[in-house]
Amino acid sequence: MRKLSLTFLALAALGSVGSSLAVLPGYYLTSFVPANVTDLKVTGMNASGTVVGTLTTTNAEERGFVWDGTQFTILLPAGAQTSAAHGINAAGQVVGTYTNGINTEIGFVWQNNAFQNVAPAGATRSLAYGINDAGSIVGEFDNFIGDTLAFILTSGNYTTLTAPLSAVTSALAINANNQVLGSYTDEDIVDRAYRWQSGNFTVLLPPTATNATGKGLNAGGNLTGTYLDASDVTHGFLWTGSFTVIDVAGASSTEPAAISANNTVVGTYMDGATP
Repeated sequence: MRKLSLTFLALAALGSVGSSLAVLPGYYLTSFVPANVTDLKVTGMNASGTVVGTLTTTNAEERGFVWDGTQFTILLPAGAQTSAAHGINAAGQVVGTYTNGINTEIGFVWQNNAFQNVAPAGATRSLAYGINDAGSIVGEFDNFIGDTLAFILTSGNYTTLTAPLSAVTSALAINANNQVLGSYTDEDIVDRAYRWQSGNFTVLLPPTATNATGKGLNAGGNLTGTYLDASDVTHGFLWTGSFTVIDVAGASSTEPAAISANNTVVGTYMDGATP
């Protein structure tokens, strides 16, 4: 099966809980797959529509990329074995993760062809997922005893986030108001999305969902993500105070990745085609 990238427009007049986006009138769909690529997944988008993500080449190489609508730029730090790009801000700063020569994951921030590592002190593993226009970065890291915790990096200072009763906490996106979108795994091994601000967690789990993961957050606090239903089918969702289901017609799964200020959502879907 093959993964194709897509964008679709979310209207200002959104449906009620359980309504579905199926790329019908009022929505548009754009697919793109560059040459010599077997798999592509979009993970972030800025206000200008520049997209970041991860692709797999025909040589089985995993690479982070930036796509500005016409050109792909591959992001690979010196000495890295693999890379993935996760988020981008208005200035074109990109955050992501690479594996080094001993297969350790390390977060990075990239701008103007220069890379800088992102990792809290003492981290044995780090991933940078989101960056806002002020340059604050969020992600996750493992500490020396193996706990997975979320972090916020602002002006060189790291803050750790741990969701209540969680076994694992990740931070995936941050907006201009320093609201943080993330996901955590609770003591019952159920994944839930959350929005955090000033120490307060809002837990998000769509109706009929058995698990949910946050993916993208915009300046207005609206967010998008994915969830599994009881049949283990992956659906997208949009949350603006209530939930709207996002399903591409004919797709076996739909995975939103990011949301812009005007509620444009970008992501990937499984089309069911064979390569």
